[in-house]
Amino acid sequence: MENKAVANMFGGLLHVKEVIDNPDGSATVVFEADKDFRNGFKEYYGLKRWSQKRFDQFMNEAIQSSVNYYKKLEENKS
Repeated sequence: MENKAVANMFGGLLHVKEVIDNPDGSATVVFEADKDFRNGFKEYYGLKRWSQKRFDQFMNEAIQSSVNYYKKLEENKS
């Protein structure tokens, strides 16, 4: 898999640093965020300091939303 840094709604760059396949079939994705991304994320959510817990929650919700979207597209093809 090609690792890319992508600009996003928070500004700055978010980079997929590593994808780890887990024995149960799931995967752990390790992200690397630059200073501008972190600052934009904190500002957007009104945080005084970086919250890894909030970032993890945001990413989990974003990924689940994407999965649901593509599942729905597949269902509508039938």
